[in-house]
Parts: sequence; C-alpha cells; structure tokens
Amino acid sequence: MQQLTDVKYSTGEQHKDVTCSRVTRDSKDTQEVLLYLSQINPFTADASLRNIATGVTAPPSVNVHKSKTIGNRILASMEGESVASYIFREKNQDVTMETNSSIKIQDEHVHVDLFQRLVIIGTNNGEFQKVFDHELCQYPPALFDSVNSIRLTTKFSLADPLWCSAAAKHPGPSETVQYVLDGGALRRVPLTKGATYDQICEQYSAYVTKKYGKATVVFDGYNDTSSTKDCVHEEIT
Repeated sequence: MQQLTDVKYSTGEQHKDVTCSRVTRDSKDTQEVLLYLSQINPFTADASLRNIATGVTAPPSVNVHKSKTIGNRILASMEGESVASYIFREKNQDVTMETNSSIKIQDEHVHVDLFQRLVIIGTNNGEFQKVFDHELCQYPPALFDSVNSIRLTTKFSLADPLWCSAAAKHPGPSETVQYVLDGGALRRVPLTKGATYDQICEQYSAYVTKKYGKATVVFDGYNDTSSTKDCVHEEIT
C-alpha cells in the first residue's frame, strides 16, 4: 500500500513498555518476585489456605475459595422470595481470613492480627503485659479508617471550641500585631472562571490587604519523603 500510494510511514519509540528504563525496571521487579516466591512458595501440594505474605495457615472456618458455590446457594435461596422480605444473612456469606479474625467496634469490623502480636511477644522476651496493653488490631481505628487509609483531619472541630472559649471573647491586643496566615485560608476567596495565575495572585493580595492590612502568608510544602498527607494526595490523583 505504501508503494502504491507513494507514502512512507515511520514511527518512533512511543510505547513506554519498550523503553530501556522500563525493561530494566520490569526485569528487576520480576527478580524480586521470584526471590520472594522462593522463600514463601505457594505452589505446594498442601491444599490448605495460606496467607502468601505472612505464611499463616487459615483455620477450617475460612471458605472464601468456595465463593462461587456459596453465591449459587444464595441465589437459589432467593428464588420465589419477595424482594421486600428477603434478608441477606451474614452467616450465609463466605468467610475470609480477615473476617475470621476481627472484632466489632461501633458497628465496624476491625481486623485483629493476633499472629503479629505473638511474634512481637516472642521478640520481646515474652513481655505479655506490655504487648497486650494495647488494642488487638492491625491498625489504630482512632487514626485510620482502614489499614491503608488514614483519617482526615477536621480542623473546624478544633476551631469551633477555640472561638467559643473565654479567651476568644476578650478584646484583641491594643498594640500593633503581625498577622500570619496559612495559605489554605485563601481558599475562601471566590475565583473567577478562566482566571490566569496573575489574576488569582492579585485577588489573593487584594483579599489579604483589605482584611488584614499587612500579613505574612505561609504556603507549606512536602518533600519527596513520606508524610501523613500521602493518603490525601493519592485520593486527589
């Protein structure tokens, strides 16, 4: 077709999967997986269920590998039943290793990693009291919604009692003060659709000048290292 139409076609290295850096990285990742599987080999004649990360063997009550059979049984029990009266019972659901080792805290099932706790005891000269003084869960539910999701801060919950406190009702200082603003405070400034960066900067400056006269605005940032904001950044992206 190229000879017939006298049109030449050529292409460059467009796919990321074929670049040298990507091939090198994939090869390195493959070697790490092979090394890991050589230490904890899941491909054995043992028919019991095991956690591939920890090597913990599941108890007989875990039946998640029979999910299809359990699902078909639930569908069969729904035949001829009224939609309004049918109840999905928890006892009919499959049981995973996590649900089998969890406790209920305020209507929420929290995973209990007793195996990890016992390992800690073994490495701390059997100090049972010290280890079991804390909750038997994999993560502190007061700080995390799940094992990979930290709870977001509700700054307004702290601001409300501060404004209502006795100190807030006293008159401000009579001497000249220096205002220091968090950059996040400028989010309350309504932005014009299609505004440029210069126009937004002018809006911010006008707002600060009108409300505070003269103030220092601090914009915080994050380095390449891990921080408590990583979870929020992942949700935004």
